[in-house]
Amino acid sequence: MNKQRRKSIHKKAEAIVKKAEDREKAGGNHFETGWQATLELMLLMMEQQLTENPGQLLPMQTSGNDVWDFYLDVLEKLDLPPDTGAVLITPSAFKEMKVPGFSRFRRQQLGALEKADIQGDYGEGVS
Repeated sequence: MNKQRRKSIHKKAEAIVKKAEDREKAGGNHFETGWQATLELMLLMMEQQLTENPGQLLPMQTSGNDVWDFYLDVLEKLDLPPDTGAVLITPSAFKEMKVPGFSRFRRQQLGALEKADIQGDYGEGVS
């Protein structure tokens, strides 16, 4: 990544964080504003890959056979238009995300996610 691109990303990231802080100061929910900012930052970091790979599903972190199988299952079922890019947040990437106010939610939801998805059918609900 060149210096100019890095500087541009840094400036956009600062704007995303400020926007989240402003939303929270205006009465927005701490978790929701943090999650929105996390998703915006993720898309910012994937922007170049998305524009260079239209019509493709780009996975975030495919560590382990279970996650790779999950990605392949989703990829098989997903029909993206040729000019649309998408990012798949895999269960392993989701676990590592740092979102303000997310720890309590993560403890409750990840237990259920692991039981249902890691051991079972990843494709449920994917069309």
